[in-house]
Amino acid sequence: LVPKSIAVISSPTAAGFEDFCNQLENNASGYRFHYKLFPAIMQGNQAEESIIGALDRINELEQVFDVVVIIRGGGSQTDLNCFDSYWLAFHVAQFPLPIISGIGHERDETIVDIVSNVKVKTPTAAAEFLIDCFDNRRDYHDSLKHNFLSEIQETLQDASESLFSLSNRFSPLVNRILERKSSHLQRINDKLLLSVKRLTELKGYELNKYKAKLHFALEQSIINEKLKTKLLENNLKISANLLLKNQKQNLLLLEKTIHFLNPETILEKGYTITLKNGVIVKDVSGLSESDCIETKFKNGSVESEVLNVKFK
Repeated sequence: LVPKSIAVISSPTAAGFEDFCNQLENNASGYRFHYKLFPAIMQGNQAEESIIGALDRINELEQVFDVVVIIRGGGSQTDLNCFDSYWLAFHVAQFPLPIISGIGHERDETIVDIVSNVKVKTPTAAAEFLIDCFDNRRDYHDSLKHNFLSEIQETLQDASESLFSLSNRFSPLVNRILERKSSHLQRINDKLLLSVKRLTELKGYELNKYKAKLHFALEQSIINEKLKTKLLENNLKISANLLLKNQKQNLLLLEKTIHFLNPETILEKGYTITLKNGVIVKDVSGLSESDCIETKFKNGSVESEVLNVKFK
């Protein structure tokens, strides 16, 4: 998907090879490519054998390269006859790596063009095709990042709405409990007053004697009930605050968890991520000597070749 290591088959003096290199090295996005020239004769009687020989040398280094590019400048139709060779086309079609042909002719199509993975018109177009591969992959990663952030935002929004809903349901419940307690206290007060009145009518002088004491006891009872009601109200408020606090803490924990799981946060802490062929290396058993690996830091990446693999 991201061809960074390129084997180039061309004449070292061809203008097309120079155009190809300039296009790669001066791309607008600043992508870094690694390419190696495998010189070959690109026209004449010796061209077929020379190009096949270059393919054989590249085949010995198959694990090093991602793609092969065959390029040459423009020329007459007779200069292109070698690219209609059966054996050259056979080697191109059977080659284990994808091959891009940029032979530099606008109108004519050779057999090598037909059997290559990708056909472009010029060496410059071959370089542009490789750059486009990087652009497409970058756009894909940007899309993944956008979708990830959207999912996080949606999760936080759902949690906020849930917390708001709980708060709205809890407040009316507290009010109803307080109303019931207040009504119950009022009924008790009414009953006590009625009992005192009846007792006063029946006992007369004797009741008057204890009236002051009973009135005091009544006031104390009312005060105690009010204190209990106030205490209950405070307890309910405390419980409500604790519930809201716990919900907020859970929400913060979710945000921190998402933050810590972000690969960019891991890189910011000084850790690195090692990739082989674009896949994260989780175990040293997945590596072998001569593998090309990429080590990502918070501010860039390093590419290296594995010289020795050690197991614990």
